[in-house]
Amino acid sequence: VRFEGGRYDTVVVRLREDNLMYSAVQTRDKDDDKEFPEGEIPNGTRIEVRSLQSEAARWMNGQKGIVVMWDKDTERYELRLDFDNSIKKVKPGNIKVELPEGWEELFDEHVGRYYYLNTKSQ
Repeated sequence: VRFEGGRYDTVVVRLREDNLMYSAVQTRDKDDDKEFPEGEIPNGTRIEVRSLQSEAARWMNGQKGIVVMWDKDTERYELRLDFDNSIKKVKPGNIKVELPEGWEELFDEHVGRYYYLNTKSQ
């Protein structure tokens, strides 16, 4: 069984048929999702944790993982770390997205935000 979406996205487990319960499954086309309900960073995006200041969390700086989901209540991303497969909640400002090949991260001083440029299409 492969879980898709939510906290256990991409987790794969083996189960005996006796241990399964059947239910109706509704499928949806991912192309129909125009907005990202999980925040600006889509679920499944590769990231790196950075700039954590607290003594208890500094060890996560430099750790890589994937975005599991956006937690609207705490306004943090749930991340699954590659290091130990644990789930951690991290503020958006402490996450750096790993860019695909051919993309470059730039900073706009006027707006105070990063933006991304596809160097292959230039």
